[in-house]
Amino acid sequence: MKSCSQSSDPFGSRGGVQPNADPDHFVSIPQELNPPHQTRWRQLLADEFTPRSVRKHEAIAIEETNLLIDEFIDKGSCEFIADFAAQLPGRTFFPAYLGTPVGICPVFAKRFSRRCAIQ
Repeated sequence: MKSCSQSSDPFGSRGGVQPNADPDHFVSIPQELNPPHQTRWRQLLADEFTPRSVRKHEAIAIEETNLLIDEFIDKGSCEFIADFAAQLPGRTFFPAYLGTPVGICPVFAKRFSRRCAIQ
């Protein structure tokens, strides 16, 4: 078990992390890379995703969570993925880490979805 978990070949992510994904789809960095490329990316990103660093962005995550819930709370229900789960990561990540306004998220999501469909 230990040797399997430490071996990127044949158990790596090179083929993608999505079952039945198109073999020509774009590579999601660093999730779909194997060592040594993944190791370098992880080293570059590690400091930004420590608990202390992530905690600095907690306020925006809470604020965006509340704003999303406010959009459907009066209905008493929601389509969880479409109304909440698919939106929250972008609405927290882009402003917190890239400094982009939340308003750009739908534009980015539309372009990203279209690109994924084309790929």
